[in-house]
Amino acid sequence: MVAAFLLAEIDSSRFGTSLRAAAGAEGLAIDAVRRPDTTDPTANAARRRVLDACRPPGRDLFAGFPSELHWAWMMLRPDELASTVWLKWSAGIIAEQIVTCTS
Repeated sequence: MVAAFLLAEIDSSRFGTSLRAAAGAEGLAIDAVRRPDTTDPTANAARRRVLDACRPPGRDLFAGFPSELHWAWMMLRPDELASTVWLKWSAGIIAEQIVTCTS
């Protein structure tokens, strides 16, 4: 999930610059984000540190996730998308908070 999250944000205008800087500080090649080898525990740990560096201190995006998840890509029509609940989380959603890296 961390690899997918970084891949989705590495080129974003909001988080991309911070993530690329954190990856550089971690010594993680951008290629390890764009084409991750998720069987490499060292690279996985580095990607996790990069993601953690670009979030508020103490904010673990994946805390409480079950260890076994099934992820699937889906295509939705606009009417289906309008009725989709993206995230229901007891801690709430911080969707508009702009975050920069701490490293």
